[in-house]
Amino acid sequence: VGRALLGSTGAVLISAGALISTAGCLNVSILETGQTSMATARDGLFPAAFARLSPRRSPVFANTIAGVLASLLLLLSFDATLVGAWTFISLLATVTIVIPYAAAALASIALQRRAGASRPRETVVATVAFATCVWIIVSSGFEAVGWGVALLLAGLPVYAVLRRSSPAAAPSPPTASV
Repeated sequence: VGRALLGSTGAVLISAGALISTAGCLNVSILETGQTSMATARDGLFPAAFARLSPRRSPVFANTIAGVLASLLLLLSFDATLVGAWTFISLLATVTIVIPYAAAALASIALQRRAGASRPRETVVATVAFATCVWIIVSSGFEAVGWGVALLLAGLPVYAVLRRSSPAAAPSPPTASV
């Protein structure tokens, strides 16, 4: 598109924009994974090793494990092309994020009903959120949904064991704001 509109300069601009966008997304994804794992471990719902911080206060262990698992997943994507593997992992990541969002939307509706509260705006938002999640899940395809559900279910025994060994999840200690 860039080449058609602006020649070789347009192609370079589009490529540079795609590279910057990809790098930014990767940066956010890496940081989010480590922070989420660390917070979950601090709450007693993930192995304690994930809560360890480096001398520079970074969850290096959590980031390392996330990188290893992502690399393993890439190797196991069973696709002959890099684009196919990237597409599969993107869809899988989307599904594993959207399924809990869908559950949260349903929980919002259920909690409103249980409390006898009538909040039409919240009900509409939760219903639209749930419908959007279902649409995304269905659009992701059978393979990504199957793997996503399997991976989420594989985490349940770990969650159950850690939850049982930690009778009351302790609140996370305050962290310094950046």
